[in-house]
Amino acid sequence: MIQFFNQVVDNRIKGSSAYLESMQRVFAQDGGSGLIEVQYSSTDQLVFVYLDGQAISVYHLGTSQCRLIPEDEVRLVWPDGEADLRAVPVPSQGLRLAVQALEWCPPQQERALEGDGAGRYLEDLKMQKQDGLLRVKLPDLDGFAVLLDGDTPVSDAVFSTPRGIESMALNLPQWTGKLRGQCQLVWYAARPESASYQRLLLRNAVTQWVEKVILGYQHLVGRNLVNSLDYEVNTALRLRRWNLRLVGGGLVDHHFFLDATMAVQVYQTVLGILNEQMVRVVGKSLTQRAVSQAFAKLKDRQRQTLIEHSLISFATEKPAFE
Repeated sequence: MIQFFNQVVDNRIKGSSAYLESMQRVFAQDGGSGLIEVQYSSTDQLVFVYLDGQAISVYHLGTSQCRLIPEDEVRLVWPDGEADLRAVPVPSQGLRLAVQALEWCPPQQERALEGDGAGRYLEDLKMQKQDGLLRVKLPDLDGFAVLLDGDTPVSDAVFSTPRGIESMALNLPQWTGKLRGQCQLVWYAARPESASYQRLLLRNAVTQWVEKVILGYQHLVGRNLVNSLDYEVNTALRLRRWNLRLVGGGLVDHHFFLDATMAVQVYQTVLGILNEQMVRVVGKSLTQRAVSQAFAKLKDRQRQTLIEHSLISFATEKPAFE
């Protein structure tokens, strides 16, 4: 049975579909987010994904495949009977990674390595500039980190630990250096056709652009006014109940967007708020210059992603795009 985020306090039981319905009611009544895992045979499993109390997707895992199924097909693949059920609360940023793992199943590689070997494995993935998802399973840690062009975006690294679920930058060599035993690594190669991969590219392009914009803005106004910018933008984001915020000169995006269209609409608003606040302090001309110069520093794929989703109206100084 695939079990995500093993250190999280969960609800496990062996029973029929009646117990599944009970778990589903808890998520719905509490408005909770998380996963319900149902292992009903030695080779088959269902994973229900809940976001804010709503079932947003159901996945059927077989021996060598995983597919998204409509909820009314559940009875066809699991007529009923005894099953191992597990309900686990997971925040939205963790759900995103679990969905990526499900959409990118089966994994390309699974390794059991000693500490130094695990560190070298990660460095090899980075040097090869791989796109994918790395699951890391240690005695006191279990979770995922995304790699894009070999980089590990901070917003896309989520782990369960004895302290709970944490989002953090992946520093596997530091952890593995303390290990005496083995580290389990599972590598899911990205599937470009998947919806989760397209949302990942969009999220990465926006967050990288915002980070570079704010760095340029800081060169103009200093750190204190950047802190003021963070406060003003974050106030506006909280009022909209989006799980995004500016922290330390960068955009931390933990929101789970159900589709790219909704993500684009939110990002357009975020970029507009950021632009408005900067214009108030340094004026339109300097703001446009900072935005345009930041765009020019992005990787080709990031720039192309922003163009494809019509997000470059945030930057209007044409020479940087030509």
